[in-house]
Order: sequence, then structure tokens, then C-alpha cells
Amino acid sequence: MPDGMPSEARRLTTVPPTAVVRAVTTAQRAMVRFTRRLAPPQFALLELVTGRWISDAIVVVARLGVAEALETGPLPVREIAREVGANEQALYRVMRALARERVFEERANRVFALTALSRPLLKNAPNSVLNLVKMAGSAWSRPVWARLEEAVRTGEEVFTKVHGKDLWAYLAEHPDDGAEFHGAMAETSRQTGAVLAAAYDFSQFETLVDLGGGAGELLASILEKHPRLRGVLFDLKQPLARAPATFERHGVATRVEIVEGNLFESVPTGKDAYIMKSIVHGLTDDAASGLLARCREAGRSGSKIFLVEQVVPQDDGPYLQWLDLQMLLASQGGRERTRSEFESLVAGAGLRLEQVLETPGPMSMIVAAQS
Repeated sequence: MPDGMPSEARRLTTVPPTAVVRAVTTAQRAMVRFTRRLAPPQFALLELVTGRWISDAIVVVARLGVAEALETGPLPVREIAREVGANEQALYRVMRALARERVFEERANRVFALTALSRPLLKNAPNSVLNLVKMAGSAWSRPVWARLEEAVRTGEEVFTKVHGKDLWAYLAEHPDDGAEFHGAMAETSRQTGAVLAAAYDFSQFETLVDLGGGAGELLASILEKHPRLRGVLFDLKQPLARAPATFERHGVATRVEIVEGNLFESVPTGKDAYIMKSIVHGLTDDAASGLLARCREAGRSGSKIFLVEQVVPQDDGPYLQWLDLQMLLASQGGRERTRSEFESLVAGAGLRLEQVLETPGPMSMIVAAQS
């Protein structure tokens, strides 16, 4: 590994092998199911229902910045409350409950410390999911999930009914929420980028175009691993704002062209590789196939298209089926898809599915080639 690689990127490449992570998570889910079968069904059901309370409590400590307060070491809850601007007794009750779930460690005299579960709430942690956690409990997301029953009854998205506009228009009009959303997308790209860069030989291409790539974390990781590759980052103005800093941090700024544009209107032409992360899952089959066909037509002969998406397992999986409900609620016809569904999708665009690369996390990379 090059000595000049940022320490953050180094740490991200030390994740366990994909097969190991998948085996561990499968075993963990089996143990959970076994434990539930042993418990009286009414208690097992109630534990599932009240899991929402755990989620709400984690969102609260994330928004308060409790992890940041504990970054330098354990503290009494009174000092944590003073630093984050919270009521001491109320904060203690929340942190005591989360300590039961090993989110924090509670020591004598109401002293708390971070655990492996709470360190990703640090904004500068290499595996940070702070924005993702905040977004899960955001003021704009909660009322959408409150209308899940309506979405199930009608089969229609409810985000527009709640907010009077679709997700993208809403985020454009609410810059703070937009920054949180795009920060969350950057976090997922940061977790995935280094793994995919090492797993696939992108050096065979001259230029990789990242369509809708936002802050550029995914593209930067790939360019860093493949020093002869050049990149084009193509997105709307707001998501691109953080991109220059990303490329400077990764040391690849001289090999990237940042282009403002709307991928649903046009795609840079004449390139030999295109990549999209978390774009296709928000589209109907027709819209997704149309976008893929546009990419095929824009590229050179023999060009390839990479989709970084969550591939729902045919049989069992971690939480991808639950993420699919987010698409039901907030996208106009989008959904998480299985491998066979992706195969049909790319075939409809005149492409063939060449391979699917899994990562230790929820994301996979679908490699599509011209038929």
C-alpha cells in the first residue's frame, strides 16, 4: 500500500474479507432467530416492536453529539450533559438504556464510555455513519414512515403527500436537510469505495465517469487505487460542493474533471466506463432501463457500466428488505432489487450482467457490459 495513502483510507481497507463478514452476520441472525423461538412469542413480538425506541434513543445522542463529548475518554454524565446542553437526569436515563444494548459502557458513579457500537457516531471516524443515523430519525423522515399503512394500502409513495414535493425538490429547498442527506450518501461511498477499488481492476479504463457522485468519495477511492485512471464527477451543483475537498484529501484532484449536470437529461459521451451508486434503486424499471440505455449509447464500443447498489438476497439477508420499505415510502416506483431483477433490468437496456461483486457491507457492485 502506498506510503502516501491517507490514514483514513488505510483503515478502511483493513475491513475483514467479504466472505468472513457474510458468514458472521448469517450466524448472528441465526442466533437471534433461535433466541426468539425460545422466548414466549408475545415477548419476542414486543421486543421487535419496541426496537423503534432504541433507534430513537440512538438518534437523540447522535444529534446531541454525545459521542464527540466522549471521544477523549470516559466522563460522568453530568459533564456530558453540560457539554452537549442536555438535562443531566434525562440524558442519564437515555444513556443507561443504551448501555444495556452496548451502545455505551456504564461504569461506576454514572461514568460512561464509548464502545465499538458508538464510535461510528464520531463525525471524523473512518467508519462514521453519523449522518446516516441522523437522517434515519430526521424531522422530514419521521412523518413519512408514520404513513406506512397508507403506502401499503395504496402501493403509492407518500413523501410527496407529506411534504408537497418529491424528495429531491424538498432537499433542494431545505439546505440543512440536504447537507445531512448528501453527507449520509458520502458516508456510504466512503465505506464502499476502498473495498470496490481493491476488488476490481479499473486500471483497464482510461476514464471513469461517476454519475450522481455527489462529494466524490467513491470516485476518489477508485482513482487513488488506480493512479493512471482519470475521472469525471457529474452531478447537480449542491452535491458537488464538497467534491474539491474530497479529491484534495485523496491526492487525486489533478486527475478529475468536475462537471455540473443532470444525469436524467444528459450523460458525458465518449468514455469507456460509467459508475452510479444508489441511483437505480430510486427508479422504476422503465426509468432505470432508460438511464442505462442512455449510458450505453453515450459510451464507447465495449464500455462498461457499474451499479453500486444493495442487492437483496433471494433467501435471507441482513436488513436490505427493510431498506426497500424506505423506497416504497419515498421514491416514485423505486425499490431494492434481487440479482435476477438486476439481470432483467440491464438486459432491458441492451446490456448483459457480467458479474456481481459483494462487499462486507450492504452494497454490491453490478458490472454490466454491452451485449
